[in-house]
Amino acid sequence: MSKAQIERYFNETCLYEPLKAIGQSRQVVARTDLLPHHEDFFEIHLLMDGVLNWWVEDETHRLEPGTLYLTKPGELHGGIKNTVQPCTLLWLQVDAKLLEDRQIELELTKLSARRWQGAAELRPIVSAILEEVREPQPDSPRLIKSYLELFLAKLLRQYQKRQQEPEHPEALAALLAFISTSVERGVVPDIAQLCQEVDLSRSRIFQLFNTYIKQSPYSYLNTRRIELAKHYLKQSTSPVTRLALDLGYSSSQHFATSFKRMTGMTPLEYRRLEHTNPLAEEKELGKKNSLGHPS
Repeated sequence: MSKAQIERYFNETCLYEPLKAIGQSRQVVARTDLLPHHEDFFEIHLLMDGVLNWWVEDETHRLEPGTLYLTKPGELHGGIKNTVQPCTLLWLQVDAKLLEDRQIELELTKLSARRWQGAAELRPIVSAILEEVREPQPDSPRLIKSYLELFLAKLLRQYQKRQQEPEHPEALAALLAFISTSVERGVVPDIAQLCQEVDLSRSRIFQLFNTYIKQSPYSYLNTRRIELAKHYLKQSTSPVTRLALDLGYSSSQHFATSFKRMTGMTPLEYRRLEHTNPLAEEKELGKKNSLGHPS
C-alpha cells in the first residue's frame, strides 16, 4: 500500500465465526480521530512500520516497528491524544470462546505482557487470511480456520520465546542509551559518533537497527526527539522556538513540520490539548464506544 489506505472486514464477511474482524491500514500522515473504545474480543495488532503511542487501561505504550500488540476483551484502549501516527498496521479481532481449542483462550487470557517484537513473522498469515476474505472461494472458511489457528499458535510460541530473551543485544542497548542521553542534551549524533560509541561498523549499526528496531538510526533518532519534545511541551512553558533549538533542530519551522508529521498537530496544538484532554476523559469515552477497529 503506497498511499493512505484502509481495508477492513467484520463479522460474517470474515467467513469464520471466531474471526470477528480483520483489516489493514496505511497512514501516510497522522490522524487525530481515533476514538477511545473497547472490544468484546481479543484484538491483535501488527505494527509493520512507523511508531504508535497507545494506551490501554492505566498503561501507556510506545510501539516500535515490528511490534505485536494485544488487548483483551473489555479493556479500554486507544491512541494517545486520539492519534494514529504514520504507520502500516494489520489487525484482527478473535472471539476465543468460539475456538475449538479452548486452551487457546486460557493461554491468551493469562498473557502477562501485551507487546513484543514478532509482527514480521506473523504478517504472512494475516495476509493469507485477508486474501481469502477479500476474494472468497468455496473452501475459504476451511482455510481461514486453519490460518487463524496457526496464527494464534505461533503468537503464543512467540510470547514464550520472547519472555526468555533479552529485548535487545548489548551493543544496541548501549546505542539506544547513548542516543537518549544525547537527545536530552540537545545533541544529534551522526553515524560516525554511533560507530565510535560502540566500536562497530556503519553497516553493522544499520543491521542492528533494521533487525531489532525496524527503523534506520536516523528515523529512530527523530522519533526520540519528538517524544522528548512532547514531554517538554507538557511539562514546561518554554517557547516552541526555544524547545526546537534545545532539541537540536535548525529552526522552529523544521521542528514544527517534523512534529506535525509524527503527531498530526502542531506543537502549540499539542500543548493545548495536553491540558484539555487527559487520559481520564479518554477512558470515560472509551466505556461508551464499542466500535470495532476504527482505523
